[in-house]
Amino acid sequence: MRRTKEVVLAANSVLIEHRSVVESPRLEIFSTMLGLRLGTSLMCCVIGVNAASAQSAASAQIDDREVAAKKYEVYKAKVMAADLNINWRDFRLSAYLGQVSQGFDSWPVHVQIVEDLAAGRYEKALAESQTVIDHNMASGEGHLLAMTVLQKMGRTEDAKKQEAILNAIGKSIMDSGDGNSAKTAWFTVAPSETVFFMTEALGAQIKGQELVHVNGHAYDKLTVIDRQGETRIVWFNTDTNELVKERGLHPSLPASTQENELITAAGKDDLSRVKALLDNGTDVKVKTEHGGTALMRASFYGYLDVVQILLSSGAEINAKTNDGRTALMYASLNGHLDVVQALLAKGADVNVKETEDGESALMVSSQNGHLEVVRALLNKSPDVNATDNKGWTALMWASFNGYVEIVEALVAKGADVNAQNSTGGTALAVATHGKRDEVRAYLMQAGAKP
Repeated sequence: MRRTKEVVLAANSVLIEHRSVVESPRLEIFSTMLGLRLGTSLMCCVIGVNAASAQSAASAQIDDREVAAKKYEVYKAKVMAADLNINWRDFRLSAYLGQVSQGFDSWPVHVQIVEDLAAGRYEKALAESQTVIDHNMASGEGHLLAMTVLQKMGRTEDAKKQEAILNAIGKSIMDSGDGNSAKTAWFTVAPSETVFFMTEALGAQIKGQELVHVNGHAYDKLTVIDRQGETRIVWFNTDTNELVKERGLHPSLPASTQENELITAAGKDDLSRVKALLDNGTDVKVKTEHGGTALMRASFYGYLDVVQILLSSGAEINAKTNDGRTALMYASLNGHLDVVQALLAKGADVNVKETEDGESALMVSSQNGHLEVVRALLNKSPDVNATDNKGWTALMWASFNGYVEIVEALVAKGADVNAQNSTGGTALAVATHGKRDEVRAYLMQAGAKP
């Protein structure tokens, strides 16, 4: 349920260790285009910088999974045939909507490539890079890995082919805006793409993230530190990610039914309509085909007044979607403290884990930097050492993302600093991969073993 399905929104720098092995040149597109500069480099589904084009494209109806997957395969075949004259924005979007990399965890592969590069196992590292590409050819991560390995092997021409793909991906993001405001936000198809763009292409460190809604659109408002050490605010439109997350909350009933209207009204913060529908006998517990409820939609967006009226009308507080998500998880995911507090006061279960990733409310709030939400959840004595499907704890996620205050709060409540995930990694280890000096120092002080 993480906001970034493939990688969390943090400085998960693919080449963070590679740079000590091989110097990878900054991509052409990021060193030559005009815009907000990060040191010597520039600081994402549209072409053109004006706000109208960005928002209209972001608001367009999105393809369903099957349609998107088919479009992805068409684009992929062209790229494999060295035809880069394609709609890269649509290629990236199709990959995300088609969920082409679902179930693939690229992080262990990244770690292995770093080790293989350091040991001179170049052919093995190249094969591993190709594995990442094969799972999503529209993502820059695999191409950057492959380019780095090829450069180390002295295969300059092959490295340039990977660089050309990276430039095409970068241009399709760069052309979408300038990142200076909500109106001219860059458009990325998923938070993992935002991370890659900021940390790999631009060399910035992400220090904070806030999900905000402006005029009906969703944005990630990031606080970053550029390569010259200056703090900046940059904006990314995340409408696509929001729509995909919200799919399970959309009504599947005929548009004329009152139940449909209730869920829709709850998602629009239409309190008077919600009250009228409830007074007219609409079932407050009605669900979509995916198991979403009106309470979940209101909690997802942080509409406290709607949440309260639904709760007072008998909404089932611990109802689950088909994949195990609850209203508390949605509110925690997006950092809506007042809604989290209201749900907890009515007995929301803090230990429920959804089934797709195995994450709890504490995990999703920890990995997304919502300190006050984490504190509110900890006050209800959750299982602080619970693990997700990959063996990651809330502490590991907070450490990986560099949220030192959350790390401190979790440790104070008994989080195990030496717990290991399914690949043997600890909170200290994942903080090391993310270059989180302050977190590492605190964990060592708290007894973490190197």
